[in-house]
This record gives sequence, C-alpha cells and structure tokens, in this order.
Amino acid sequence: MTKSPKDTTDGHRRPIKKGCHGDTGFSRRAALQSLSVAVGMGLLSDASARTGSANQQSQESRRGPTLIEKDPDAGFNFPYYLYVPPEAREKPLLVEPVNSGAGSDEFQEDLDAAESTVTDGVARRLCDELRVALVVPVFANPVSDGFYEKFVQSLDTETMHIDSGRFERIDRQLIAMVDDARERIAEDGLELPSDFMMNGFSASGNFVDNFAVMHPERLTSVTAGAVNGMATLPVREAKDHTLNYQIGIADLEELTGSPFDLNAWRDVALFCYMGETETSPNDDTLPYRDVWSEEQAEKAQEVYGEDMQEDRMTFSEAVHDRVDADTRFEVYDDTDHSYSPKIVSDLIAHHRSRNEIEGVSFREELIAGVERLTVDCYVEGTAEDRLRVRVYRGSEEISVEPTTVVAGVSNRVRIELKGPLSLGDEVTLRVSPPEGDVVLSRSATVRYATKFERTVGPDDDTVKITYGASESADRADLYLVPDGEGPHWERNLQLTSVRPGESRTETFELSSSETGIPFASGDEVEVWLIPPGNITPSRAVATDSVTVGGDATGEETEMSSCDVETMQHDEVDISFAGPPTVDETSIQVETSVAESFGKAVRTRLFPENGGGQWGIGLDFVDPGSSGTDAYEIPSGTLQLGETATLRAFPEDWGHIDDAIVVKCTVVAGIQYVEAPIAGASDLTAEFLLPGTLTGEGQVELRIGGERTATLTSVEPGAYDRRTFVLDEVADLNDGLPSDTDVELALVHESVDDPVDVATVTTAGEETVVEIAKPPAPYTNSLTIDYGLEEGYSPERSPAIRLYTEAGSSWGTLLVEPSPGADQRTSVRVNYDEPSVPFRPGDEIELALVDGTDPYARQALSTASATVPENGSEVPTTETTSSTETSTSTSTLTSTTGETNESERIDTSETTTTHQSGTESTARGTSTASEADQPGFGFGTAIGALTGAVYLLKRQLVGGEESEE
Repeated sequence: MTKSPKDTTDGHRRPIKKGCHGDTGFSRRAALQSLSVAVGMGLLSDASARTGSANQQSQESRRGPTLIEKDPDAGFNFPYYLYVPPEAREKPLLVEPVNSGAGSDEFQEDLDAAESTVTDGVARRLCDELRVALVVPVFANPVSDGFYEKFVQSLDTETMHIDSGRFERIDRQLIAMVDDARERIAEDGLELPSDFMMNGFSASGNFVDNFAVMHPERLTSVTAGAVNGMATLPVREAKDHTLNYQIGIADLEELTGSPFDLNAWRDVALFCYMGETETSPNDDTLPYRDVWSEEQAEKAQEVYGEDMQEDRMTFSEAVHDRVDADTRFEVYDDTDHSYSPKIVSDLIAHHRSRNEIEGVSFREELIAGVERLTVDCYVEGTAEDRLRVRVYRGSEEISVEPTTVVAGVSNRVRIELKGPLSLGDEVTLRVSPPEGDVVLSRSATVRYATKFERTVGPDDDTVKITYGASESADRADLYLVPDGEGPHWERNLQLTSVRPGESRTETFELSSSETGIPFASGDEVEVWLIPPGNITPSRAVATDSVTVGGDATGEETEMSSCDVETMQHDEVDISFAGPPTVDETSIQVETSVAESFGKAVRTRLFPENGGGQWGIGLDFVDPGSSGTDAYEIPSGTLQLGETATLRAFPEDWGHIDDAIVVKCTVVAGIQYVEAPIAGASDLTAEFLLPGTLTGEGQVELRIGGERTATLTSVEPGAYDRRTFVLDEVADLNDGLPSDTDVELALVHESVDDPVDVATVTTAGEETVVEIAKPPAPYTNSLTIDYGLEEGYSPERSPAIRLYTEAGSSWGTLLVEPSPGADQRTSVRVNYDEPSVPFRPGDEIELALVDGTDPYARQALSTASATVPENGSEVPTTETTSSTETSTSTSTLTSTTGETNESERIDTSETTTTHQSGTESTARGTSTASEADQPGFGFGTAIGALTGAVYLLKRQLVGGEESEE
C-alpha cells in the first residue's frame, strides 16, 4: 500500500553541519496514533464464573455502545460513547479518551475512532473482562483556526490554556461526562462510585497521565502506555528548571485553580509503560511542534534526557519513587509502539487488583503443544489467605500440582501441565482454598496451532509446518520469518491463510530470491500465526522456531555482509564516508547530485532495527551539490553486526521502492557482552572489523590507559564473540583491579586510531550489592546490603534494580544509593510487579548500576539468590560492611540533599518521607514490619480449617461481589 512520506528530521536532532535545510513543518501528529490493533486474545472472550449468590441485573437492562450527544447544560460540549456490559459490576467505570491519531477538522474521524474503541478496542476488552462500564469522550482534534500548535487529545499545555469556547477545560468536561454516565446507569439500577479508572495509549496515554495530576481525587487506577518515557512529574523543579505542566506541576494551580494534591495523587495506582523497540523520532513526540512548544520541548529534553527507555523512563521512575508514588514502570522486551497480548493482560491485572475485582484469566492465547500456562489471579482477602489454582481438561486435572496464590494481591503464576494441549481442548482454571469449594473458575478453548514438523538444514528450499485453527477461532495468516539482517517486515513471507476449522500439515516451497533463503547453518527461523492487521511478533497468536542444522564447528566466528540489494544511479550517489561503529551517535555521509538531475534528492538512513519503515531523515541535497557531512542519530541506532542502509530518493518520493540509490554496510566495532567488574577473572566481548579493511586486525586489552596484552587477531568482515581468561592472556592472576579503566580496543595497522574502543571503569572495593536475606516464599520483601564508594560520580544517580524471569530485562528500581552509603535495608516490592509474590525456586538478581543503565550492561556489582522452598529455611547472610539496623535508603534524596546537584528536585509538596529506622518501599507498597509477612507453612493437618475459615470470611464480606 502506498503511503505518503513522513519526515523524521526534527527540531532538536538537526544535522551537525551548519546551514543545512531539513524538511519543514514538523507536524507528525500521527506519531501519537494509538495502534489499538486487533490483539488476538481468546483469553478475553471467555467469562470467569464465580460461586455464591449474585447481585446482578438482567442482560437486557445493560447498554450496548451508545453515543450520548453533547449537553452543554450538563457541562460537556462534546459527545461521548457509553457501554455497559452484561452483568456489570458496581465498580468504578473505565474512561478512555478518544485518540484519532492525526489531527483533522473532520469531526467524523474522531467519532469513527471512538466507535472503534468502544466496539472492538482494547478498552472494550478491558471492560468486558472486568465487567465494568466504559466511557469514551469524543473530543475533537482540529488543525485549523489556531489549533495547529495544540493537540487536544493529549491534554497538552496549549489545550489547558484555552479559556473560552467549547474546548475550555476539557478535563472538567470529561468529569461531567462521567457523572452523566453514572446517572444514566443508575436509572438501570446500578449505582457506581464517583471515582473511576482510566486507560490510554500514545496520545490518550499522555491524556490520562496528565489528567491524573489534575484530578487524583476522582481516580482509582490509571494505565498509560507509549508516553515516550516522559511520565508527568509530581514536582516543581528538576535539574535547575522550573517544571510547568505538562512536564511537572509548578503552574498547576494557576492553570486549574487548584493546587496539586500530592497525597491524593499518591493514592492513585499508576502504571506507565512502553516498548523496548520504540524509537525516536518515529515513536517520539518531542520533535513535533503540534505536541510540544519549542520551549517545552527543549526543557523536556534537558530534564528527561534523550533515550526514551534508558534516560527518560528511568528518570520518570526515579522521580516518582522519590515522592513515594504508587507507580509501576515497565519497558516490554521486543515490543514496539503497539499493544500486545502481554500488555493487555497486565492492564487487566492492574485495574483488577487495584479495584478489588476478583478474577482469574489466561495470560496468553492457548495454543496446541504448550505444556505450561501463565495465569493471572486476584481474589479478595488478606495476604495470610492462601488458595490453589488447578487446571482441568474436561473433568481431568492436567496440572502437575496445584499452584499457590495469595489473596488480596495480584498474582501471576506459572502452571506446569502433565502433557501438551491439543487443538480444540476445553481448558478450565479452578481456584479454591486448600480444602474447600471452588471460588473462581475460567474456561477457554485451544484455538490455534503451528509447529515445524522437521528440522531445517542449510540450503533447504522447503519447510514442513503443521498449522490449524479451531471452529471458534478467527482467521489468521501464517508467516515464515527467516533469519537475516534488516527488519522483520522485509523478511517475513506469507505462506497461507488459516480458516476456522482448518488443520493440516503442509510442505511449502521457498524461492531463493527471498531474503534469508536459502537458509544457513545456525539461522533461527520462525513461523508466526497472526490475525489480519499489523504484522508484528507481539500480535502472534501462535509461534514456533527452529535452528538450522548443519556442520557445526563450535566456532563463534561468522562472516557478515549486507543483506540488502544495492542500487546505483548515474547522476546521484550516496555512501558512508567511513564504516559506522556500534552505538555511534553520528554518521559521516558522502553525497553528490549532478546538476543535470534537475531536482533535489532526499537522503535517509535505514538501520536494521529502529527508524521504522520510513527510516531516519538526513538531508535534502540540491542539484550540483556534493560533499561529506555528519548527521546526529539517536543513541542505540547502530547495533553491532546489523545492516545500516542509506537510500536516496527524489524529493517527491512517496514509497520505499522510489529509492534511486541504495548503499549498505555492516555495523562494525567492539563491545562487552557483560561489563567486567573488579576481581573478574575473564572478559567476554563481541567484535567485528570492517570488511573494507585488508589484512588482520587485533583486539588489545588496555588497563589504566596502558596496553596490557593482545588478546586475539581479527579477520575483516567476521563477527566474533569470545571469552578471554585473564591469567592466560595477561599477568592478572588476581583479576581486574578496582577503580580502573578497562578498555578493549579494536585496532588495524592501516588506521592510526583504534577502529572502536569499549571502555568500562571497574567499581571501587566499597561498591557492592549483596542479598543478605532472600525473600520468603509468597512475600514481597528482601533484605539487601549495599555500599557505594564515596567518590563515585555517576552520569545520574546510581540505582539497585531487580531482575527476574517473570519480569522484563529493563528491571525494577528498588533503591537509589548515595555515594558513601554502606548499609542494610529491607525492601518491599510493589505487588503489581510480575515477580511478586516471590515463589519457591524463583531466581532473582540484583544489579547496582548507573541510573541510565536499566539493562545492567555495565553493572557495578551484581548478586543473585533463589527463593527457598520454605520460609523457615531462609538463610541470613551477615556482611561486615552492613549496619545491623534497617535504615533509610535515601529514596527521597531530593529532600535530604544527597542527590547529585545536577539532578536536584524540589519536592516541597511532599509531606511524607522515609525516616531512619524504617524499611524502604519500592514504589508505594506496604511498609509493615517483616514479622507481619507470612511465610509458607500450610500443613495438611490444618488445611481443612484454613479453607473453612477462608470460605466463612467470603460469606461474611460477600454480597454483591459474589457471582454465579
């Protein structure tokens, strides 16, 4: 499909050269478009069943999606959609403001977007799952009559400054819509509370996040996705800047007439998230002046930082943590600017637990062949109450053993099955006390199947795949995704469409002209089954993968080459002036356009990952021009061994195939696989010498700036990954020294300077993190010892982060230690985090990192532990560097004055602080003493009594929340 070009040269990321003219009109309003794709989730189509009596209204009395016209007398100048599901609960309703994507003067486009949200959007799925009412305000998003620099549907600063007319105070208009909806629903016999939930993504994610600082008193829980890493900050100042709305709250009283209510805001359960593969400028709003003013954009960049995941999101997380906010932050692995089944499951779990809505649900689509399920569960009660989840196929239990869940908190559990599921199986979850009747159940059908039926060898031009869809499934498309360089959309091959009720095994012939075909030994080949719509791995309802076999030599070395078809032109040329290296933030590009070409040429960079389908805009080159120029690119654009492609287009281009010149190269360089720490006895690195060089190069080890050893020779164009044992290659029997620069230099005799250098400074001996006491099973606390040398000067405040199998590789912030710290603290992890309650056998890891290193690529110190099987067996590790009492972790460094001066934050609104002698809390969780935390100790002798007590408690507190 032909798509108009979308420029990505932006106001703050201009080419380095002076006087260059980039694209004009940086609107890119579509960057805020909500990709509310059809997430293929059968897990949302099957209702939970509960035991007990029910206070329910008949299905006929509920409202299907209904457009409520504007009512200025009632306080709202725009219409809204109202939906009330059958058997709706008397719980807070959900609000998701409309997100039409790009602005338009055609209001019908906003109505259409809202109708899509209320009929088949993610908000509709949330409401059907939670059985709560939905309100979708339909605010217009015009572009004419002075609205070009306003983005109404994100509730931006300019919109909030409108002081007359139908757009005045749309925040209050939304509240009026909610109250109007509650009155209408009350006429049907359902009394809803005045507070409500909110959900939003991209533009609407910004809207709900901004709304929360204005009206926290009306909110219970908020989920805000794809907010560019820039959550609204509950502070007046940071980094020597006054933070007005929409960055902070300094002028909130002037803007709204009411001061920021920090205590009320702390009571709102916030969840801010984004995808790991969201990139700037495509998925970023800062470059676009219809979303941010020039002044606000520059200030936001200086305050939050440049990189969305590693700078901005971590800074937002730290600021929220310092004021004791109840906010969970998450960056989803391998996820772009779109919803995924995993995200939708997390949204359900967040609102469910924070609004005490009981339920149990499958986290993923059930597919044939799986032997382990992941389940979300929330049951009312207290943390002392334990229940069990079992899995049934028909009347047969197929779970290997019951899995424990904790009442009163959000649970994510993994359940092992006795055997694989089959297409068409009816699978049921049942939740009950240890010895008692079922209190919750949930059923779903295994609807999809896909599997490689044989191994794949080098040079194979066929694959044999089994695939299928049950009668209840939706149509889906089967894609083969060969290994190779370039984004997945340039490699995936549609094999067939799978209709409901279809199941077969088929051999597919492949063309050698396709990218990644024929296969090579070691390739990872995938097959995806995806509903019609966006072809992204996060939307796949069934997947399988296979590694291409062949003659394995055990060598890690492999030759790298561009996997892109190049193209030449007689009058136009573009090329890299020098080989780009990993993690560079600028590139040198040579261009020339003959006078006879007669029109300007648009140049763009296409990294293998990042930059999106339309690449990163570099420059316009006029006829008769030539030269070499440097262009800034976002951090992380260039990854080792990946292909970087330059394309030149006529200035009036409209499609990727309009390119007239295509040149590519493989990103070279060297990097640590894991950052070395003091005392380490080995180093692991990966490296690639540019293929344009002739003759071997070397990898040199340099310690403290002095060449220590030559580690290995390197062949040009060959990717290699190696581990070097230091006492074998250098005189380092005691490992790496502390507080020292450790460099790996990739050198070649034809180049004076190293081709690339990877540098890490090892931490001092006082810098350490240790797990003094692992968490007891089914609790959320652990005790840690940590120290940080007095003179340590990080790029940003250091952090101790938690990593678990259930969580993302981005981790969870626990503590921000100050230089000179040497102490022990007990940390409570927010129960909304996927890793808690901690479970027997769980592996947990801590890393002490710089604040901008959430992926722990250059960890200063690490520690790991396994959650024991029984709470009474938890060992306690004493360390000489730790104090014997639980002390403050300086989480509120901004009020104690211990933060870096460059990062000082004014929290004058804060009235509650962590006092010395209390436990640290990770993002707003309970600070009860550790003695109050239950360990795992249910014996069979008291199991029946426990179950009876729990059921009695449900009967006493039941009533309207019990369901049939």
